[in-house]
Amino acid sequence: MCLVSLPNSFKHVVLDAGEVRVLLECYKTLYPREEIELSSSVARKFSNVVLGTEKFGSKMDLRNFRSARIMASWAANDGSIDTSAPRRPGIVNSHIVHSVKLNGEYYQHALAVVWWYKTDPDQGHFGKPAQVWRHDHEHYGPALFMPVQRIAQKFACCSVKVNGLDKLVVNPIPRSFH
Repeated sequence: MCLVSLPNSFKHVVLDAGEVRVLLECYKTLYPREEIELSSSVARKFSNVVLGTEKFGSKMDLRNFRSARIMASWAANDGSIDTSAPRRPGIVNSHIVHSVKLNGEYYQHALAVVWWYKTDPDQGHFGKPAQVWRHDHEHYGPALFMPVQRIAQKFACCSVKVNGLDKLVVNPIPRSFH
């Protein structure tokens, strides 16, 4: 189990109808046998989160943008949630805390809002541990929201041309704390 710490500063945000829809799908995946009620579309938005002793930033926090590059087993190619999928890289857009009613009781969830990189046919071009991914993101579907505890690790990356096309080369960075 990993201790989650949030900064003191946050913004209240209202999730739009599409975000509420995919957030509900996310909760249904997390709690398939529970009665789920989204009583609010309001969330607290944070620029970073600390898991154990390791800080993970977001696109909101330019000082910690490199730590917004994360990998997790969470997203399928179609934007759905697949926890058995291989780890894929994504960029954390922000972190939110949202309350949901499960079986009549309220629970808070710290969630990363992640834009996942799209798979590329040249993924194994450089050999392990490096991976080739497309530059564009998937930012739709219930995999947009992910419990922060599911973050597996950070990654380093660079842009290169592979077979004449601009690609992203990703190299996983081992976690400093589990």
